[in-house]
Amino acid sequence: MPTQVALPDEGDWGPAFAALPSDRQRLFVIALVDSGGRNATAAYIDAGYTCANIGVARVGAYRLTHDQSVQDAIREQSFKRMGAAQLAATSLLVEIIQSDDTNVKVGTKLKAAAMILNRTGLHETTEHVVKTERKLNEQEKIDRIIDTAKKLGLDPKALLGQAGIVLDPMKTIDITPTSPPEHIEGSTAGLEDLL
Repeated sequence: MPTQVALPDEGDWGPAFAALPSDRQRLFVIALVDSGGRNATAAYIDAGYTCANIGVARVGAYRLTHDQSVQDAIREQSFKRMGAAQLAATSLLVEIIQSDDTNVKVGTKLKAAAMILNRTGLHETTEHVVKTERKLNEQEKIDRIIDTAKKLGLDPKALLGQAGIVLDPMKTIDITPTSPPEHIEGSTAGLEDLL
């Protein structure tokens, strides 16, 4: 049976298409992709496979469409077809945006505009704010006050006593300042390090 489709030039073959074992399978892939995959049996017949009846053609088409190497070639040819359709898709989006037709809704135009912007580098941006808060337990607070008091050259026991915190009398606290206190008039430098 003569074929109803033609093979593309070998230079246009992709690796999966070239890996098929026969031109007849390549013709089947072309016929199936060209028909939009609507009728594998018709693509089988258009590719030139001889069949005693339609039942035989259906079985042959089924086997081919379930063969992994044929599926890979179909996928490859489908991507090529989509690539070729990019210009038509772009033109349609631009037509929708520029349309003066009152039947084209504003929402449709906005969707088309968003699609174009997203595909041309003006993507929608989102912002995620992550806030972490560390809560100190009572002992950590006391330890921090003691450390701060020592840095400022103050007596931590007296400072904590003013706040009504009574330290364990068995626990000794070294009240020697860890560094000499800094005094800078008119400045709040270093306050953020206090607590």
